[in-house]
Amino acid sequence: MSLKADLAKLLKALPAGTPFGAGAGWSDYWTQVSAEEVRQLLVKADLSREEMLALLGQQHALILESVQEIADESQQREVQALFEQRKTIEGILVRLDQFQPNPHELPDLHDLVAVIPVGGPGGGMQPLTAVMPKALVPIDTKPLLIHIIESLDKKYFRKAIVTADVWYDMVKSYGQAFLPKPEIEIEYQKIVATPPQQLKKLHSQLTEPFLLHYGDIRTEELDWQLALQMYQHHRNGPNNSWFMGMALVSKSIRLGVGVVRPVDSAPFSVGEFIEHPDELPSTALISMGVGLFEPALVDRIRPGDVSVFGDVIPRAIKKEGGKLTYYQHGKWDHLQHMDELYDCQARYYPHMRPNR
Repeated sequence: MSLKADLAKLLKALPAGTPFGAGAGWSDYWTQVSAEEVRQLLVKADLSREEMLALLGQQHALILESVQEIADESQQREVQALFEQRKTIEGILVRLDQFQPNPHELPDLHDLVAVIPVGGPGGGMQPLTAVMPKALVPIDTKPLLIHIIESLDKKYFRKAIVTADVWYDMVKSYGQAFLPKPEIEIEYQKIVATPPQQLKKLHSQLTEPFLLHYGDIRTEELDWQLALQMYQHHRNGPNNSWFMGMALVSKSIRLGVGVVRPVDSAPFSVGEFIEHPDELPSTALISMGVGLFEPALVDRIRPGDVSVFGDVIPRAIKKEGGKLTYYQHGKWDHLQHMDELYDCQARYYPHMRPNR
């Protein structure tokens, strides 16, 4: 099926007279589709704005036609939820007006460095983490760390710096065993410090935008070209007091998350970043623990900072006028507990599904 056909199916209205509510299939379908997936289809399908609006307008008309026949309160709430989804998609169209990536134009950013901190207690992954860090937990036939390194596009990344503390020898040994001839340079460093203080120690090597990718995160099918195009677009944008970088976010909730709250008046801009929030609103964007950052962010790290996403970034946004943007991605795993490891194995590698 073509991309245009996929898009038409995605945004197509229900046939006239089809009831809303349980069993209609409409709301169930939308819960499986993220705004990012819709945005990527819009970009790749190369539809004109008129074609996009025609699809959206058709759906609005049918919703308005059907809502007059709905008396049940629960179904009215469902229709209201559909309108909220429309707002999401319309917001995407507005953003497309301001950011139109050229699929044939490569980003200027290249030779990037990725910093991958490995360590932490890993208590939720016991008994595995009694003998290894979370980054070495096997996913299919390879440690998580190897999946992370192999996910880096060699067109844009020239080097990965893997930092470890007490696990340094094991991490280096595993890395060299599984990647004897890596596509990008890999440097292993023993640094006993929190992630912000690790970045301070690496400051001399972080002279260009760099990737911070925590060692217990797994991403799937990340389009680095599109992500870097977006990063470059906002980095070069007007009215930047100082641009700190771009956080990767998702609508898919994982434990131990941070919540990103966008600025409605500024597309793709973060207005607030809350690490380990007390509650998770249904509309929250979730920090993935991965981000592209400017060297200037390292300059803002203070001696007492223990978390990049919990200390440095929130302070930079609230008190220092820093601008943070975001890129939404759907497929990721945050391996903090054994259940998440089981889910990861089952989702990506059905032949590894555990018997439980």
